[in-house]
Amino acid sequence: CYTTIFRFQKTDVYHLVFNNPTNNSLEIEIIECNENKENKFTKKLFLKTLGTEYIELRNFDSSISFISNLPICRCLIFKNPFRQSYNMDVFHS
Repeated sequence: CYTTIFRFQKTDVYHLVFNNPTNNSLEIEIIECNENKENKFTKKLFLKTLGTEYIELRNFDSSISFISNLPICRCLIFKNPFRQSYNMDVFHS
């Protein structure tokens, strides 16, 4: 389980991109780190051998954790401005 130190904000749209560098199919579970258990976001991604997948987050205000069999499950995060602004960014989680 890996928890990002980044907190997502509702004001932006995010694309989380995961790569599978292994010869096996992988499953990654994405879990919201939120105190409100009722509205907890959970999503599963399935990555084919040597494949790439992404998930989009909108109206999301929280941190997240990744559960997978990867030694280090860090994704690329593309932060896209929700409105016409100039705060686009790309970074590792």
